[in-house]
Amino acid sequence: MRKTILLIDDENSILQITTLVLEDAGYQVAAFISPTEAITYYKQHQHEIHATILDMTMPEMDGITCAKALWNINAQAIIILSSGYTVEDITQQHQDVKFHAFLQKPYLPHTLVEQLEAILCANNSEPVQN
Repeated sequence: MRKTILLIDDENSILQITTLVLEDAGYQVAAFISPTEAITYYKQHQHEIHATILDMTMPEMDGITCAKALWNINAQAIIILSSGYTVEDITQQHQDVKFHAFLQKPYLPHTLVEQLEAILCANNSEPVQN
């Protein structure tokens, strides 16, 4: 069974390239530009989602707000934050939020896949259910 990744990024080019990288690595991808649409999708498909890769800065809703909405649906949701900001910048501003991993943009395809696989392996790679 292919693992499903929820991908949320407001930049269409990043969404397309990251989708291709993940699909080439054997993942199924549900990609969204709109965090609101992604949250709606997650509500309906949370038991099929193995992890979420989430952009930090989006005009409709920031990544922290989106992550909290996903965690309100499923407190065990695996979320990897992606940003052009450094991890230090984000943790200083949001000390109360703990992501499973952080991807500094721009990232290389193999870095994305390696980090995702490590997170999924550490979390038994099955969708977490409440």
